[in-house]
Amino acid sequence: MKSPAPHERTHPFLAGVGLGLMLAAVAFGTAEVFSPQPKHTAVWVAFMVAVGVGCVLTYVGSQPKRAGGLTKTGRSTVDTEEQGWMAHIDREVRAVCEAQGWGHQIRRKWSVREEPVSESPIDHYEWKLIPDAHGRLPDASAGDFDGVYYVLWFDKPNGRFVFQHDTEHVGIMGPHWEVETYTEIRPTEKALAYRGEHRATPGHPPVGWLRDHLQRLITSFRPNRFSRT
Repeated sequence: MKSPAPHERTHPFLAGVGLGLMLAAVAFGTAEVFSPQPKHTAVWVAFMVAVGVGCVLTYVGSQPKRAGGLTKTGRSTVDTEEQGWMAHIDREVRAVCEAQGWGHQIRRKWSVREEPVSESPIDHYEWKLIPDAHGRLPDASAGDFDGVYYVLWFDKPNGRFVFQHDTEHVGIMGPHWEVETYTEIRPTEKALAYRGEHRATPGHPPVGWLRDHLQRLITSFRPNRFSRT
């Protein structure tokens, strides 16, 4: 078995020392209160509590953070499972767009733009399929809204893909701004088995499954039209 690194031994030790000092401070203060000859209780108690808190903070600060942080490009680093999902969706979207000569792009949803990028799981991201663009585009900036495009995202907790189309938020504010249109795409084991398809990666749909659904949808529905004015 691999021996723990020095810092792995030191920080828990410091935490133990810190908690011990704080308990000692409480006991010492209590004893001093009931002692017939009280000494400088407040000073000693404050000193031991301060040292104890410092040790505990050292321990807390040494703990590894949750999976997910910022890369040098500012993109969220998600856990290994979600990285696999993002790569899978990227491939499927790219296949559709390359076949159409379209552009494609990834962005965070508008509803989560105020949250730190490092806290964004895959559910916070969406893919744009853009008929009037070409190739892989840089990730969408915070102000990137106007345009004509389809939107896809993955609702991981419910195991479904959501495809937005035929939504028109353009022109003078009116009833059409209150309507959004979506199609849900959800893999089912029965349908996959009927077609003789198998999951190449556990939990993921077969390669080409999402691509084929997107291909059918873009031939049946119009892209969204968005404009802030």
